[in-house]
Parts: sequence; C-alpha cells; structure tokens
Amino acid sequence: MCTILAAIVVVVRSGALSRSAPPASGGAASPAAIENVSATQGDPVLKNIEITGFRLGEEQNRKPMLRFVVVNHSAADVGEIKAKGALRAKTSAPTDEPVGTFEFTTRLGPYEAQDIRVPLETKLRAYELPDWQLLSADLARQ
Repeated sequence: MCTILAAIVVVVRSGALSRSAPPASGGAASPAAIENVSATQGDPVLKNIEITGFRLGEEQNRKPMLRFVVVNHSAADVGEIKAKGALRAKTSAPTDEPVGTFEFTTRLGPYEAQDIRVPLETKLRAYELPDWQLLSADLARQ
C-alpha cells in the first residue's frame, strides 16, 4: 500500500500526468527543419519553400553531389522554381564564404515535396564537408 502511494506521489510531483503528447507529424515543422533554410523574406514564393534532408556524396568521377528535399509549405501551385543555393555550416559567421553552392530547377504543386540531386560547387571533397545536421542553405531566385 505504501509503495503504491509513494508511486502516485512521485508521478504527480514529476508532472508526468500534465505533460502534453508530442505534436503529430502533420503539425508544425521541427526546429531542426526550420533552421535548414533561410529563404529571402522579400520573395513571396521562397518564403514558403524549405530545403532539408541534406545528403552529401561523390559521383564516380569524384565530383561532389548534394541531395536534398525541397518542400512547398503553401497551398499555392508555385510552378517552376529556378534557384541558387549557398550551403553553409551552421557554425559559420554570415560573412564567411559558403562551403558550397548549387543550382536547381523544379516544379512544385501545393504542399508538394520533391527529392533533388545536383552537383555541388565546392573546393572541398565530400568527406571534408560538415555533417548534414550542421548544414543550412540560403536560397535566391535565378
């Protein structure tokens, strides 16, 4: 009886009963996803576009490749998007040179996401680049 009473006191004091459940996957974007892109606020299309899920590799000819997911978070069909991106380490200063640059063209419908694979222009080899969780990208329209 004392053990049950002690367990109830511990649960109540820890606040475990008042904690809310984690948001569903259809809810707000996670902080990590939000940090992965810093779109130009002046562009109404780019402010609703997110790029995330960075993966780095090399082609057979040792050219660096970047793979990522581009997401349209709006209900609008944004049509064809031609953009340039600057890949940066999250730990770098805004004035530091990006670790690489890339360009992509895609067409996105409402709430659509696409997997993109493009060459990465960089002075570094793929294994010298920061890990995916330490990368962010700045986008600008071409």
